[in-house]
Amino acid sequence: MPAVTALLIIDLQVGNFEGADSVHHGEELLSRVERLIERARRANAPVIYVQHCGPKGEIDEPDTPGWQIHPRIAPIPEDPVIRKRHRTPSRRPRSLTSSNIVGSGGL
Repeated sequence: MPAVTALLIIDLQVGNFEGADSVHHGEELLSRVERLIERARRANAPVIYVQHCGPKGEIDEPDTPGWQIHPRIAPIPEDPVIRKRHRTPSRRPRSLTSSNIVGSGGL
């Protein structure tokens, strides 16, 4: 199977850009990700989103404003969005495996 270049966007949800615990240099991060998305789309590379689903009462509780992917970098209808429930990188969501995310490359 040939390698595929894809852009993987992980946990860049509204709640991560608000309040005292917001992402460090959030505006700069969003600008960089916007540019990467533009480059990926020009190269016809898939843009894949991973959205954290936090527990009840957390900023990223599903179907709350903080859970939404940030509107500046929001997916378009054909972009896959993988929802995960574990924060630790060692706990991989079932749908995110090496068999469906094959390679990486130079975006």
